[in-house]
Amino acid sequence: MKIIILLIFLLNCGIGFAQNEFPSGQKNETFSSYDKDWEFFELDEPIEARILMHLPSSGLCGNLAFASVSIVQTKDEKIFRILDLCNTKDIPENKIVKIIPTKKPEFSVLLPARNFINPKTGKVEQFELDKKTLKTTYGHIETE
Repeated sequence: MKIIILLIFLLNCGIGFAQNEFPSGQKNETFSSYDKDWEFFELDEPIEARILMHLPSSGLCGNLAFASVSIVQTKDEKIFRILDLCNTKDIPENKIVKIIPTKKPEFSVLLPARNFINPKTGKVEQFELDKKTLKTTYGHIETE
C-alpha cells in the first residue's frame, strides 16, 4: 500500500513539475521560480511571532523530507518565512506562536505548492505575501 501511495505521489509531482502550460495556453510559473531569491538566515534564539499565512507540510517525513511554509510577523514588525520540517499542523492566521531555531538541513526538502488559480484572470499565481517575503529561515513552530 505504501508503494502505491508513493508512486501516485511521485507521478503527481512529476506531472506538476513538467506542466508549464495550461490548456488555455497560459504559462505556469513554477513555485520554485521565486525560491531562488530567498535570503536564508538563522534565528539566534526562540522568538514569538504572529502567523500571517501557513501551509502545512504535504506529507510526513520518512524517506523524503517535507516542510510547512509559514509567513510570520514579529512584535517589531519584521516579516519572514519559516520552513518547519514535518509540520502537518493547521495553524490559523493571527495565532501567536513560538519559533524555535533549527539549522538548514543539508538535504532537499519538499514544500507545499504555494500557488492558486486566480478566479479573475484564470492564471496560476503565487500568493503575493509569499512572493514578496524573501527572508527565510528554518525553525520549529510551537503552537501551545
